[in-house]
Amino acid sequence: MNILTFYISKGGSGKTTCSLNMGHALGELGYRTLLVDLDPQGSLSKLMLKESDTIQYMTLYDVHAKGLAIEDVLFDDEKHNISLLPSNERNARLINLISEQDKIFLLKDMLAPLAEEFDWIILDSVPSINELSKVVLSCADHVVVPFMPKKLVFDQLGSTIRTIRQVKKFYNADLDLTGIMPVAIDLGLKGDREYAEAMNQLAHAESLAVLPAVRRAAFIEKAADNGKSVLQYKSKEGLELALPFRELARHMTGGNQNEGTE
Repeated sequence: MNILTFYISKGGSGKTTCSLNMGHALGELGYRTLLVDLDPQGSLSKLMLKESDTIQYMTLYDVHAKGLAIEDVLFDDEKHNISLLPSNERNARLINLISEQDKIFLLKDMLAPLAEEFDWIILDSVPSINELSKVVLSCADHVVVPFMPKKLVFDQLGSTIRTIRQVKKFYNADLDLTGIMPVAIDLGLKGDREYAEAMNQLAHAESLAVLPAVRRAAFIEKAADNGKSVLQYKSKEGLELALPFRELARHMTGGNQNEGTE
């Protein structure tokens, strides 16, 4: 079981959309994939369940507080080889549960029973730097930093990389900082090109890979708003927008599960 998270300490940076599409890309390759929504706002859950309010669903907090079996609160999409563990405002209480030092590996322990059922788990967490984000990074095997060409996002890029490396140093030596993934970027625009160049310079200085870029397109957000991944569309635009996620999935797994190259 591999655990992946998209993380940057700035909200509205595309991590939830990346999580949704990456889940479908891994599922398409034959890897049984679970998306775990940890954000109390439940954005990923609202997209996948097509609900405006997910308060009625059980969350990871409920699994812990009520002693529920984690397998019993999942929503399975067998057609696309993915499942969802929903979130809502009750998950904010997880932060209180893990605020003590000895709770740092609580999340990893809670997910352990799923090791035989899933090949990949994607954690969609809160954007800010707090105890929950530290726990998520301590639990993950791989972290991808999504980068949007915006000043407030670029300003957080360096501190995000430092946070990830601090967690790796003190809590999770096996954490792989896979690279920076440009998202919602239009290289036809001067401003975006300037931010892309600054990002490339920072990535070079930090010895980080720059992953396949996702261009700016309303289509990708419209798809997510309909609870769908761009991988579900066969149109020319859908295939183009899906390509970076398919490339990243193959890069991280080695290829189709049947090829035996995980």
